[in-house]
Amino acid sequence: MHLRPEERPVAMLRPAGLLASGGLLLITLWRGEPPVDRRMFDIPPEDVAGQGVQAGLRLLRTVAEGADRLGRDAVHWHAVALQLG
Repeated sequence: MHLRPEERPVAMLRPAGLLASGGLLLITLWRGEPPVDRRMFDIPPEDVAGQGVQAGLRLLRTVAEGADRLGRDAVHWHAVALQLG
């Protein structure tokens, strides 16, 4: 969510390369309007899942975690679980 779209596929290779066989990668995503004072992008979990698969990982699941724990109405979270091997 902090990387521009063109940076994401290459960036996914780094954590994928650090996993041992069977290792898990869990990525949480802020969903909603990004704050104006931070470089953030609203990225769909499907995009992260696809980039993980392209990096050699297997999608386990995506989870809509729902409301923001800090009570921000315009923010909700998703998680993407990927596995190597």
